[in-house]
Amino acid sequence: MVNEMAFTTRSAAETQRLGRQLGALMKAGDVIFLTGDLGAGKTTFAKGVALGLGIREDVTSPTFTLVTEYEGRVPLAHMDLYRLLPEQGATAANGDGTGDTGASVDGTGSGGSVGSGSSVASGGGVASGSSLGSGGGVGSSGGTDFASIGVEDYLYGDYAVLVEWPGDLVHEVDDALHIHIVQQPLPRIDEREFQCKATGERSWKRLDEWVKQWLF
Repeated sequence: MVNEMAFTTRSAAETQRLGRQLGALMKAGDVIFLTGDLGAGKTTFAKGVALGLGIREDVTSPTFTLVTEYEGRVPLAHMDLYRLLPEQGATAANGDGTGDTGASVDGTGSGGSVGSGSSVASGGGVASGSSLGSGGGVGSSGGTDFASIGVEDYLYGDYAVLVEWPGDLVHEVDDALHIHIVQQPLPRIDEREFQCKATGERSWKRLDEWVKQWLF
């Protein structure tokens, strides 16, 4: 079973379609760590994931809260932990799936690469946001006490979870699908590479299903 893969999209519509196909496969308990530079397309991809989960509200990055909840076929907890990063993201590369986080892959070795497909339309509406409640069971890493902000309520509840800028949270979850988005330079400015790595049985299965959906 594949545990690493790289997808390529060549437009925002294709990026959303890729996310939508993943969302259609997601189940409660699935965790996605989504990283990439500002403007790489994380929110566009997240919109697609939400559409695949049957969510019709417009998905935006949770600017003033750490998490936004959306109701769909499976409830989605969309987290943005940018504000918890050291220097508020100035050193985001250290927590974006590179280095020792194991989230960034090159599509070689046991994985591969998949080309682009067709486009889809976007959804609409505005979702309501909520702040993280209290919880426990998740440790602290890099100075962030994730238990105190209730991350466990989402990671081990009835939610599908998508986390942008996960930072040190990647060290707290054994089974997750890590997706790092790379924006290509000119003249391929609209092209994105999605470097994916699964770290457990659940995420391996989800990645395998996703590859087949994208190809066929």
